[in-house]
Amino acid sequence: MALNRRVDILGILVLAGVAVGTALGLLSGNARLLLLEVSVPTAVFGAFCIGSLWTARPLMYHLAIEFIGSDTPKGHSFADNWRYDGFRHAFRVTTTVWGAAYFAEAIARIIIVESTTTGTALVLSKVMPYGVAGLLAVWNVLYARHSRRKGERLGAAANA
Repeated sequence: MALNRRVDILGILVLAGVAVGTALGLLSGNARLLLLEVSVPTAVFGAFCIGSLWTARPLMYHLAIEFIGSDTPKGHSFADNWRYDGFRHAFRVTTTVWGAAYFAEAIARIIIVESTTTGTALVLSKVMPYGVAGLLAVWNVLYARHSRRKGERLGAAANA
């Protein structure tokens, strides 16, 4: 990060979630509050996703370019796609879905913690992130295929 003079978006997200969650955990010894603490990073990520929709490029685009490598040939090619409306739309939709899903997960955890035993809430809190991430991964693959095919059809029609 310091060598490239670039901000590591994923690192900031993780740090923000951990900092807020840790502060909540230190303020109380309440078992239920400690279980709710796990919802904070999830809600923070959801908020960052939704908030980024009002920026030039949404959060999921930034995360994608970080994973690809912005200074690589593949990263440059990927970034060049931003000029296409369909590409921009796909990342806005993806960011919206991920943000909503993580907000929904945080709310579901709060409801579970408040309405079940601590044992049940603990088990569900450990399992739920994998389920949500798995569902989002499947949705993302299917949506990416759909978006890619749509873009190819539009490109073929424009060239015809």
